[in-house]
Amino acid sequence: MTDLVGTCPKDFWLEWVTEGDAAGDTPTSEEWGWFTRHHLIGAIHPGDRFYVVAHGMLRGYAPVTRVTQSAIGRRGGAVSVTIDEPVPGFRGLRERWWDREIERPFPDWKTANVHGMGSMDDEALRAAFDQRAPGPGQSKFTRRMAILMADATGMKPMFLVWRLETMGLIRPGGWAWLRRNGAITRHHVEKVRADAAALV
Repeated sequence: MTDLVGTCPKDFWLEWVTEGDAAGDTPTSEEWGWFTRHHLIGAIHPGDRFYVVAHGMLRGYAPVTRVTQSAIGRRGGAVSVTIDEPVPGFRGLRERWWDREIERPFPDWKTANVHGMGSMDDEALRAAFDQRAPGPGQSKFTRRMAILMADATGMKPMFLVWRLETMGLIRPGGWAWLRRNGAITRHHVEKVRADAAALV
């Protein structure tokens, strides 16, 4: 048995979290791959664990379903766990260096220690949304609304949209639509902030 560990780049974290079949998600039966050309890929086998590190912390693992020359496969069944020590990111793969017995559950694995992803709980976020929800005659949650609400809650706009969607506060597909259509860029944010400042 060889468990391996990989690092998810900071700027790819939200994409990876929302990819599908993350810890706590309803299984989709789809298979996902961690692509790598690192020589250690030959050491892991179906049934072993593949762990992910991000933003200086161990985030959890998924049972390995298949291994090819360039990818480690997984499906549902991911588990969010961490250990009580910082884990700086690294290139390539490493073998697990801690005992499984010291792992502990990690319920806030998606957001803990992640700058711009906020620590606001669902109840507080729902209240913040209710204050800024689309009014009469408005049928959708716009980029402008996302940016202003993100500024008020300390979150990144795209992560805010994703959280609102997973909570059922905006219609499904909004985050994916934004991602396909230019996302929310620094230019969008600066323009909305400038427009808001001009109204003060």
